[in-house]
Amino acid sequence: MEKQQKIKEIIDLGNFLFYYDKSIEIFEDITENPDFIIKRNSELIGIELKDFVISKPSKEREGVIRTILSDVESILYSENTNNNGLYRVDFYNHNFPLRKPDKENIKKEILSMIKGEAVKTTYIARLKKSPSARLHIYAGGSTCSGPLSKSQVIEQITSKEKRINGYKNKAKFNELWLLLTLGGVEQSSAYSDFEPDILTNKFVSNFDKIFIFDFFKGEIIELKVINQSKE
Repeated sequence: MEKQQKIKEIIDLGNFLFYYDKSIEIFEDITENPDFIIKRNSELIGIELKDFVISKPSKEREGVIRTILSDVESILYSENTNNNGLYRVDFYNHNFPLRKPDKENIKKEILSMIKGEAVKTTYIARLKKSPSARLHIYAGGSTCSGPLSKSQVIEQITSKEKRINGYKNKAKFNELWLLLTLGGVEQSSAYSDFEPDILTNKFVSNFDKIFIFDFFKGEIIELKVINQSKE
């Protein structure tokens, strides 16, 4: 799971830099304090990444579903069949049980649908394939949970603030950034809008810059920050 999370973070950071500033490069990714080091011209910037989780129960459920979909990918790879494509899986609802028999039946339904076999489905409402040079399966569909609140943003920032004190090499960084990534299509990070305070108020932090990045929309919000460590 840790390896999968690191891969996800590299993808998140790469996409963020693509939209924010293509000239910035990932300087070091095998680091824990901070998560990554990026380089802008001659400046070294330490950057922390965090999934912006709005609904923790949904996040835990999504983790189980991602594991199921990853298992299906592994099965297809092991069969050495050419099923490359980007597959979006839509479930009939998001409250179905996830007992062991359910997990196995979900795998069977997805495998049959990808292979074009006739199957009566209980869990999978639709399977949509898009062209891709690789094989990837993801769960679609979300329910907006309303506007993103300032208190939720502060909670995410606070959870990362304590890591800064543990940086043994903090002095070598020109700046420290925090990137909060919204997954977009996942229920755990589904939202309808931002509360106005998020865009207008200033956040007191030890980070120099804080960003909220909507991965699937490619939208970046840079928060207004007062760096208390430099006051």
